[in-house]
Amino acid sequence: MLLMALVIVFVWQYSCLVAALFLVVFGVVGAVYLLVALMKVPQGGRLPLSLVFITIMYVWHYGMRQKHLFDMQNKVSLKWIHALGPSLSIVRVPGIGLIYTELTTSVPAIFSHFVTNLPAFHQVLVFIYVKAVPMTHVHDEEHHLVRRIGQRDWVTDAAYRCYRGPPTYGEGPR
Repeated sequence: MLLMALVIVFVWQYSCLVAALFLVVFGVVGAVYLLVALMKVPQGGRLPLSLVFITIMYVWHYGMRQKHLFDMQNKVSLKWIHALGPSLSIVRVPGIGLIYTELTTSVPAIFSHFVTNLPAFHQVLVFIYVKAVPMTHVHDEEHHLVRRIGQRDWVTDAAYRCYRGPPTYGEGPR
């Protein structure tokens, strides 16, 4: 509800009074429902509470699945990013930027939005993804497999300084 109130004020540009009215009306309804459901818990009435949590988990799972499918269908081509390079005039600022993605082999679709709309990037960008694999042991030299994304541009020495690397962990040596 708080995020919706922020949307009402900043995105839809209504007054703070409308956002406060929204918070009061829906806050009271939500609080009454939660109190009624919690009062029934000691008597064994866990069904309404569990249905709320199941609904939240289902909506979360559906949204994450849709996001992953969108990312899989709209991957950003490195050739496209390199072709845009000279025309973007992106300023590189000192530091390391971390971008979390669920894609293991390509650049996520949201990165094209960042490239075309943000005026500056960190000098080094690292795309981090987490992937669970059934391994009992990870060698020390394989704990951080960091690879450059794309080919290095020797003329401008830019290469966009973008890297990909999964942190891998396993049980220690036996």
